[in-house]
Amino acid sequence: MVSLKQTVQRLKQQAEVAANEAWELPNELKGSFVTTVRSAVTQGELIPQYDVEYVAETKVGQVRVAAKNWRRNVTVEVQGATDAIKAAYVQMVLAGLKAD
Repeated sequence: MVSLKQTVQRLKQQAEVAANEAWELPNELKGSFVTTVRSAVTQGELIPQYDVEYVAETKVGQVRVAAKNWRRNVTVEVQGATDAIKAAYVQMVLAGLKAD
């Protein structure tokens, strides 16, 4: 018989996997970005804090998108030259059009 502790541990592990996967990009965009996902669980908190970075290399420069969460708050910051951001946007649109 499965104990309550084992069930809670299994559900916690499933939730952690699902939370980490939530930051992954769709397959169509994975070729355009390098994704780094870091997480930490603060003592006394149930929900991990995430620090996620997406980096796109374009012909005109690099674009970094940083997403951080703390509880229900999510902060997103985009860094890069205007031309590089536009080029990354075009890459994303074209990838979306090629998707099934």
